[in-house]
Amino acid sequence: MSVSVRGESEITANILRNKRQYFVKKVKAPFLNSLVRCFQRGSSLLEKLRLLADIWHLVSSILKYPEPTKENTKKQISHVLLDIWDEFFSKDTSKCRTVFFRICRRISVITVEHDDDYSQRITWFLMKLATKYLTGDWPPLESWCPMNNWNDYDTLVALSKARFEFRSNLTIGGRPFNEVET
Repeated sequence: MSVSVRGESEITANILRNKRQYFVKKVKAPFLNSLVRCFQRGSSLLEKLRLLADIWHLVSSILKYPEPTKENTKKQISHVLLDIWDEFFSKDTSKCRTVFFRICRRISVITVEHDDDYSQRITWFLMKLATKYLTGDWPPLESWCPMNNWNDYDTLVALSKARFEFRSNLTIGGRPFNEVET
């Protein structure tokens, strides 16, 4: 792993020390602006073209940074994300969505690697999401999933089994979860 004198990963040192303003102005700001524009109602053709330009600019800007790897990142959370993304790409066989997900991979790993503020917010969000999933509020994959272009057909069975085991072992005040009225 390449680590700077301050003990930072190569990506963190590059973004925070060498190109911080570039990253803020050319990557984060266009990304947030694109998301806001994407969800505005009644966007005109001109607004849609601006959104497309923002997305193009974002992608071209993020591609100027090195591809995150375990060798050029330091944080455990970055390594976990890299492992999850690698597993995802080993199962996803779609050719048309690969570029989109590769960009998402790059943005997510680079962001948690260099920005503790975003990293902690993402961790909090994932904790809440995992809790909702394990309690059944976020359902497992639908019966028609995995869909086309996905080569892990055991996922549905494994998720259903894990959810059943979790719920049958969960107790609230010493009573089985299924017997507690909410």
